Amino acid sequence: MVEIIENKDITSFTTFGIPVKARYFAEYSSERELLALSRKEEFMNNEVLHIGGGSNLLFLEDFGGLVLHSAIKGIKEYRKDDETVYAIAGAGEKWTDFVDWCLERNLAGVENLAHIPGEAGPSALENVGAYGVVAKDVIHAVACF
Repeated sequence: MVEIIENKDITSFTTFGIPVKARYFAEYSSERELLALSRKEEFMNNEVLHIGGGSNLLFLEDFGGLVLHSAIKGIKEYRKDDETVYAIAGAGEKWTDFVDWCLERNLAGVENLAHIPGEAGPSALENVGAYGVVAKDVIHAVACF
């Protein structure tokens, strides 16, 4: 069972390093844990902010609701045919680790997106981009809650 922590310092989840706390905080490592969290009072009765690596977050004050963070890890490949490979990443995978994983396997498409901070899950929402390549051009599907 996932623990909801009260008054959690979430400074380490932001790249600005400005001290900030969340009234409630939970980190989950599976879809089942996220579903269980969604049924809790803290989820149903508060504003919910789902964060990634924090590279685009700047808090000006403590957050009065529930902050969720995915710790779903893992990267695997699915070979559709001789020319098509899908790289499937957990939302909590660091984006740079995902790019490195693809490069180690000679999977082309994300090499221009190396060294961008953040995590794989939010990259679809934020549409990570650099040097003429954007995530929307290489993402086939996203599983959402």
